[in-house]
Amino acid sequence: MVTCGSSPTVCKWPGAVGQRIPSRVRHQLGWRRSRWCKRELTHWRAAFTGKRSWAIVRARLLSVAARALARGEVLAGRLYVPETFSVERRDEIDERRMKQWGHALSPTLARRRLSLLLGELKELTPSRYGFKAVIKHLPDHPFMLPERLYRKMERRFERELSLWGASEAIHLVLIATFGVNDAAVPVIEELSLMLTSPQWIPIEDSLDEQLVDRLVHDGRRFVKTLAYNLPRRGNRCSALLTDCSEAPTALWILDGAAGEDEPAQRHPVDTATSNWSWLVARQTMPALPAASKTLCKAMVSSRLTDAVVLQRTDTSQAPHHAIEG
Repeated sequence: MVTCGSSPTVCKWPGAVGQRIPSRVRHQLGWRRSRWCKRELTHWRAAFTGKRSWAIVRARLLSVAARALARGEVLAGRLYVPETFSVERRDEIDERRMKQWGHALSPTLARRRLSLLLGELKELTPSRYGFKAVIKHLPDHPFMLPERLYRKMERRFERELSLWGASEAIHLVLIATFGVNDAAVPVIEELSLMLTSPQWIPIEDSLDEQLVDRLVHDGRRFVKTLAYNLPRRGNRCSALLTDCSEAPTALWILDGAAGEDEPAQRHPVDTATSNWSWLVARQTMPALPAASKTLCKAMVSSRLTDAVVLQRTDTSQAPHHAIEG
């Protein structure tokens, strides 16, 4: 159970791969996308251009973690988000890092407490024993991955790793549980990956990337939707334009996995929205709806943004992507 403020929610972590660890820890890992949404890192407008750095992302995530509880503990005490690296401040940064990792050190495996890592993955490389993940802004302290966990990650996140490898602009965010072994080396137990655009906006695949790039380039105001418990392929609402004159517009990517009537019949976002569709198999990306100089009227007094940001399906019918050892 993870609680934020006074509203408790049970968080799931779809797509996680790793060792079998307590469910209470995996609930904490569901924090990833929900916190991205909570701190409005899914929102974008032209005024943000050049201002959303890793330092800003880190500050917003830690702000939420400071108010979140996990089994009676403040989540910020167990969450490690690397500071922006500076050669001049290397010693003081290392001191703060070791202080935060201190509770993860334990003389016995049975008493070891796991911590949470959230950072940008810089590279994955073989080591003498298994593999290691190098996190950006933490160049001198790689996290070890057992070979079995690495192979599972390759299979489960093939799409994310492929797109990350093909584009230097894309960020790959890693969230993981980790412990510190007797040699003071951090070892990842379970992990998940999330792609983001250069502006730290979550994306699912290359189609999402193209649409987000177009929206950012055109200076549009929008909210990126996040998918929970949805198939990895299929028609989906990718974003919500909030700068249209009368009503927000849901932007649909139709990849041919379902019928062309998907927006209207299968996943209606809200009766107050308009729909824009990109039928990928038959056309290049069509022109976007015209922008207005003011925020659309329907967004000012409604909770429509909150309703569309989290796309869900019936969990009894949705595929479950978690893979455990």
